[in-house]
Amino acid sequence: METKRIQWVDTARGIALLLIVLGHAPREDMADAFLSILALKRFLYAFHLSIFFFLSGYVFAQHKPETPKVFLRKKVRTLLLPWAAFTIALYLIRYVAEFVPVLGSYLSHSAYALESVAEYAMDSFDGLNPYAIHTWYLLALFLIQVFYYFFVRLFEKAGLTARIPTFIMVAMSAAFYLKPIKFHPYIIYFAAWYLIYYVEGVLFYQYGGQRTMSAKRGWISLAIGTVISAVYTWMDVSHNHQELPMHEGAVFLITAMQYFLGCSLMIYGIICLCASLQGKAQRWLGWAGRNSFTIFLLHQPFACAFIGIVLASVLPFNLVVSYGIMAVCVVTSFVLPCFAVFIANKLYLGPFLKQVFQIQITPLPIER
Repeated sequence: METKRIQWVDTARGIALLLIVLGHAPREDMADAFLSILALKRFLYAFHLSIFFFLSGYVFAQHKPETPKVFLRKKVRTLLLPWAAFTIALYLIRYVAEFVPVLGSYLSHSAYALESVAEYAMDSFDGLNPYAIHTWYLLALFLIQVFYYFFVRLFEKAGLTARIPTFIMVAMSAAFYLKPIKFHPYIIYFAAWYLIYYVEGVLFYQYGGQRTMSAKRGWISLAIGTVISAVYTWMDVSHNHQELPMHEGAVFLITAMQYFLGCSLMIYGIICLCASLQGKAQRWLGWAGRNSFTIFLLHQPFACAFIGIVLASVLPFNLVVSYGIMAVCVVTSFVLPCFAVFIANKLYLGPFLKQVFQIQITPLPIER
C-alpha cells in the first residue's frame, strides 16, 4: 500500500531539487574563473543533498514494518535497479557517441572521455560515475536504508525499542566525523557521512517534530543556518580553493558547526516554510517534488553537463554569459525530462521506463 503523499514533503523535495540542479549548473572552469560562482556552488553543496536524505528518513519512518524479503525487493526495484540500468544506459550512449563525427572527438578531450568497461564499472560502484556523478546518491541511499532497517531489526529482536539503535547511529555518525575513515569503495564513506541526516528525518517523525513547524521558526532557523553555511563557504573557498592558510582548529570547528548544526537548521527552516507555503509556488514546487526522482536522474549529464558544454564552446567566456548558461541548464533540467517522458509515451516505452528506471512524470495539478 502506497503511503499518502504529504504536501510539505513534496514541496521541500522540490526546493531541494532546485538547489541541487542550481549547484550542478556551473561548469568547473566557471567556478575556477569566477569567485561568485565558486562561492554559490560551495554554499549549495554545503547542505542541498542533506535535505533529500532527511526527507527520505522521514518518509521511511511512516511505513509499517515489512518483512526483510519484501523490504529488500522494494529497495532493489526502486533504487538499485534504476541506478544499475541508468549506469549501463549512459555507458552505451557514451560508447555510441564516440563514433559520431565531431562529438566523439570533442568528448574525448573533455572530462567525459570514454573509459574501458572495467574502469567504468569500478568508478560506478565507487560512487564516482564519470558521466553521472550524481547517481552516487541512489547507491548511498540504498546502503543507508538497508543498514538502518537491519540494524534496528537486530535490536527489536532483542526486545529493545527501535529508538535505541537510532540514537546509536547518531553517535556513530558523530564518531565518524571526529575520526573519519576513508572507506573503499568510497560510496560507503558517502553513506556514512550522510547517515546522520537520514536518522534525523526518522527521529523528526518519531518525536512529532512536524507539530513544531511554523513560519516564524522556519525563518529564524533559516537565518541562523544561512549564516553558518555562509561562514563554512567562506572558509572552504578561502582555505581550500584560494590557498589562504587558516588554523586547522578553526577549520575543524567551522566544519563541525556546519555538519552538526548548519545543515540541520537549513533543513528545518526549509521544511517549516514549505508547510506554510501557498499558491503557485507551492503548486509548482510540489509538482517538482513529486517528480524529483525523474528530474534528478535525467538532469545529468543531458542538461547540466551536455548543454553546458555545447553552449560554453560557442559563446564568449565571461561572468554574464556563464550565469546565462547556468540559467539555461537549470531550465532545461526540468524541461528535458518532461519532453523525454512525453516522447517515450508516444513510442509506448513509458511502462518500460517506469518499471526499470522509475522514470515517470505526473501532471501539474489543476489550479482551483
